[in-house]
Amino acid sequence: MCEPFIDYFEKNLISPQIASGAYPLGQYRIKGEADHFFWIRGFTDMTSRGNFLRTFYGGPEWKKHKGLVNPMLANNDNVHLLKPYNVQVSQDILQAGKHLAIIDYYISNTRLPELLEIFTTSYLPLRKNAGLPDCTLWISELAENDFPALPVFQDKNLLVTITFYKDEQEYQQGQQQLNETIKGPLRSQLRDVITLQHTLVLYPTNNITEK
Repeated sequence: MCEPFIDYFEKNLISPQIASGAYPLGQYRIKGEADHFFWIRGFTDMTSRGNFLRTFYGGPEWKKHKGLVNPMLANNDNVHLLKPYNVQVSQDILQAGKHLAIIDYYISNTRLPELLEIFTTSYLPLRKNAGLPDCTLWISELAENDFPALPVFQDKNLLVTITFYKDEQEYQQGQQQLNETIKGPLRSQLRDVITLQHTLVLYPTNNITEK
């Protein structure tokens, strides 16, 4: 179980990061994965990210805590470096993270521009017309990772969507409505362009209820 880590992380490692120029935007448990912890951290730009990582992980705050934190982690390098595709970034962009979060990963091998075109011109308007919550689109930041001590995934074929729901019932109802709304041509387009899809259902750490 990751409860000791979550408790320690939220009590000791959020405020120091904010003070040093990072923005922890949400902490989550992953449905069906009791030993996993998911969090989102943002930066103003790649320069501020690099400056923060070097300062924070080379500074006194991390040195004070890493001896206790690192033994709690079996693995901590499953990191995606992303940038927003269809939204303007602000510090509170993901503050809806107090609710259920659905993260969808789409791999579109060599055809990401086509997938983005389908999403922006057809799929997102269809969702909106169906009354589903807005989702944001994210693609990989392909600028050099200038802090190699923290490995990251930078997949040029990846699209990530983030959607917030009140609870899992609203999510399941939304999925059913979406499946009934997507017509043949759009469904065929998506199947043709999407190579792989993976979905994570995330509960904010202040809500331990799973259904």
